[in-house]
Amino acid sequence: MRKKLHAIDPTEAKKHHPNSTRYIIRALEIYEKTGLTKTDAAKEQPVQRPILLLGLWRERDDSNIRIAKRVGEMLQ
Repeated sequence: MRKKLHAIDPTEAKKHHPNSTRYIIRALEIYEKTGLTKTDAAKEQPVQRPILLLGLWRERDDSNIRIAKRVGEMLQ
């Protein structure tokens, strides 16, 4: 299936590991249903809502203290 996707849409095929069958199958389904590759379909449909990813960072010692306290509370 990956070889088939690579022949149809090499850009999308390069994004996925050969064992990522779910994503490979989905890209092939998009092509079969619309006649467009997933790469081309993404270009035609602009992002409606941009995604903002936030990450929190805490000192490891502080995290360990909080985890130990929470586990102690749960065991009581």
